[in-house]
Amino acid sequence: MRHPRLFLAILGLALCLGATNTMAAPQSRSADDLARENERLKMELQDLRSKLAAATKRIGELEQAIATGGGTDTAPLAPKPTVIVKKSPYGMVQSVRDDYRAAVEAGEIPAADDLGGEAARIRYRRAAEKWVLDRNRQYKTRTTWPVVIEEIRPIDRETGLAVLRAVSPDSNAPAGESFEVRFPAKMTPRLEREMAKQDADTAPVQLDVIFIPNLRLRPDLMERGPFHDASYIGPMVEMDWDLSFKNLSRSTARPKPS
Repeated sequence: MRHPRLFLAILGLALCLGATNTMAAPQSRSADDLARENERLKMELQDLRSKLAAATKRIGELEQAIATGGGTDTAPLAPKPTVIVKKSPYGMVQSVRDDYRAAVEAGEIPAADDLGGEAARIRYRRAAEKWVLDRNRQYKTRTTWPVVIEEIRPIDRETGLAVLRAVSPDSNAPAGESFEVRFPAKMTPRLEREMAKQDADTAPVQLDVIFIPNLRLRPDLMERGPFHDASYIGPMVEMDWDLSFKNLSRSTARPKPS
């Protein structure tokens, strides 16, 4: 028997997938606008599918725990502890979250438990909006990360998608969650060659990207939810980071543990 809250979560996400697939753009918009909107919707659909797959996997794990006597009191969709590699998008997200907490402790942003009235919510929103604008500028940066290539697949004639994992400086091995970056399709043969050369004695690929935080204000987002766990920074603040691919190279030696 499926956990009812998890089932409702999956059903809601499935409805979101359907809504994304059937969304139509107004006919009066220009061809460039429609192309950009189409690309945005494709990436949104891809993100929702990833979340649906993760939620479905979690349901299977809970059902297995129940079947083996593990009980039913496990929190639904609770994220598993994972390694956060500093030189990765998740390391950047952690830095932003630490920055937000520091801003609250310093009084730059009011504490969440002080949002009882309309005036307090307005003050918080103004402070959060200023923080979002400042940190979007601060954390948009060009950087290089050591990674391994896990998968390469085409998106369209112009663009490919690479699934990557960061390399831990402590173990010199892939660690943390995988992440994705789009790259020009003309570079596909090169990425495929680099992927074929990977083994335990090979130096990791150096990914040159621009990290784009895409912090934004969402007045309706007041607490972390099952579908906002990865993007939630604080009340009214979420982060939908992106990567802009610049280059790929291979270092001459594996990095030494720090």
